[in-house]
Amino acid sequence: MYLRYMRVKIAVEIRLNGNPAKLDGLKKALEPDNVGIPEGMTLKIKKDDGQLIILTEGNMGRIPSILNTLDEIILLAKSSLETVDDEI
Repeated sequence: MYLRYMRVKIAVEIRLNGNPAKLDGLKKALEPDNVGIPEGMTLKIKKDDGQLIILTEGNMGRIPSILNTLDEIILLAKSSLETVDDEI
């Protein structure tokens, strides 16, 4: 029996708007998370037109890893933005 498998990718993009200083601080805080990403997954962080754009991609077999990465990003973003609020 011959089965054909379709490769399916999942991509999640998070766009954050806000104070440029806060977004710069958040970008710096998130950049170390771009190291040690599991094989088959990517994480890109960039600033464009006053937005911080976080893009993670991977194949369907990486959904648990993608969800864990997004959870970590959201928690770090929340704590980083609160810290920046305290410093400004």
